[in-house]
Amino acid sequence: TALGVDPESVHFYIKRGCSIRKLRAGDEMATFASVKGINSFRPQRHIWPHPAGVIGAGYNGLKTAMIYAKSGNHNFVVFDRNDKVGGYCWITAANKGSKLQTEFGSFHIWWGQDCVTEK
Repeated sequence: TALGVDPESVHFYIKRGCSIRKLRAGDEMATFASVKGINSFRPQRHIWPHPAGVIGAGYNGLKTAMIYAKSGNHNFVVFDRNDKVGGYCWITAANKGSKLQTEFGSFHIWWGQDCVTEK
């Protein structure tokens, strides 16, 4: 379970001459054996049965979602009380004068060096 794999799905195979045989529970482990049922001996990222939740689609919520996506974790959901992104400061508290530059609040977010994509 340290590798994140069900122990019953891991099988050991040995080669003797021109034949390959699966080792059974009582067989002695050979010096050289092939392991099937795991992708790597390094610990694997745990896949949760439910996604991570990001509360709020404002500046910090969108940046958190971008960091999740940039790290390769696409198992998340963003929740917000409004029907579009932008957060309280952009959707609720903004007035006509503060919305002159753009109508979309995420346009003003500086994603930082950690969210730069390679071209």
